[in-house]
Amino acid sequence: MSGLLNMVPYIGVVLAWFPAFVIALAKWSNVGQFVFIAAMLTTIHLLALNLLGPKLVGRRVRLNAVAITIALLFWGWVWGGMGLVLAIPITATLRVVCDHTESWKPVGRWLSG
Repeated sequence: MSGLLNMVPYIGVVLAWFPAFVIALAKWSNVGQFVFIAAMLTTIHLLALNLLGPKLVGRRVRLNAVAITIALLFWGWVWGGMGLVLAIPITATLRVVCDHTESWKPVGRWLSG
């Protein structure tokens, strides 16, 4: 449940805390334990979505991990949640167009992973 809630744009990391907090309520009553859980889930979220995710997806669609990160930031800013869903297909299409256009081949090489 935490992993699924983690995928919600912008507030996913906070929503991912709730299942862990509900489970922790049954075991602990110390606030320090809840802060530790929040810090660990935030760290895992940041590492997974900013480092591991682009690396795995980039290898699969043959895109540069930096290009994927920039595309997610840009298209998420432009279109919000739908932009995050469409960022990788748009960037992959852009790479194919760049690969077949002579003057844009350097950009296509950079986009390739």
